[in-house]
Amino acid sequence: RQILFLINNINPISLNISSKVTMQNFGMVRSPQGPKKGDAQFQYKYDCIFQININTTIESMTIKGLKRSLYGFNPSNSYSLALYEPSQEMWEVISTIEQYNESSSEYFLEGSLNNLQADTEYYITFFEIIEGFDNWIWVIILIVGAIGIASLVILISKKDYFQYLKTRTIPIEKGAHRLSLIDVLENENRNKIIDLILNEPGIHFNELLRKIEIAAGNLVWHLDILETYKVIGKKRIGNFIAYFPYYQKNPISNLDLQLSKSKLTLEVLQLIEKEPGLWNSIITNALRLTINYSISR
Repeated sequence: RQILFLINNINPISLNISSKVTMQNFGMVRSPQGPKKGDAQFQYKYDCIFQININTTIESMTIKGLKRSLYGFNPSNSYSLALYEPSQEMWEVISTIEQYNESSSEYFLEGSLNNLQADTEYYITFFEIIEGFDNWIWVIILIVGAIGIASLVILISKKDYFQYLKTRTIPIEKGAHRLSLIDVLENENRNKIIDLILNEPGIHFNELLRKIEIAAGNLVWHLDILETYKVIGKKRIGNFIAYFPYYQKNPISNLDLQLSKSKLTLEVLQLIEKEPGLWNSIITNALRLTINYSISR
């Protein structure tokens, strides 16, 4: 494991850092409970826990970890720092950000600890975040079962999709990027990525890496550009990051491109979008006609 500790302190300090695979290796009979935050679940797969002992109060300590497989991280997954001290019953989630280093084309994780007290044992590690099912994922499941999202999304040709991207009006925060949308869309590697995502909506990072045949760092860079310019979107599903054409709301929000010839079909889709989980009978009552044909489409 490779971790960088940045310490901000006025007074000289004596710092002792040791690492073990588990809390039992530090002599603890009972392990603390895992961290909790909202609907997210946390799994300990990092296999490295750092014990920190200091002789004086530390105002601020920043911890950075390069997000590489070599150092215990899956580049496709999300992680959070967690802190434990013996007076607690469970690990405490520490706000962790993921940043991109343009010079090295790699991501790193960063979190900060404040006001660490003298003569206190602190333990820190990284937990993998597994998001609980949210409404967005339920919408995906509904669409897959009810109207076959895969076949519908594939209907959007690359030409139509590019035309849609160029004519839409949504704010885009480019950050450090200075490319125009035309520059983004004309790059050969990004074109290949867009082709794969249009043809296989929901494709995950490792599959993209296998099919695109470029270095992982370069793929991360191109995906970051496409996400920044809202050409693609991503969503965590289970242990994977899935990539989709960019949708402003959910996967049926922008299907009007290919379904505009059927007013009834659009009305059905809009009803499902507003109230995910509607049954055929409820939709029928809402529209006052038989919609089995449109649902089957």
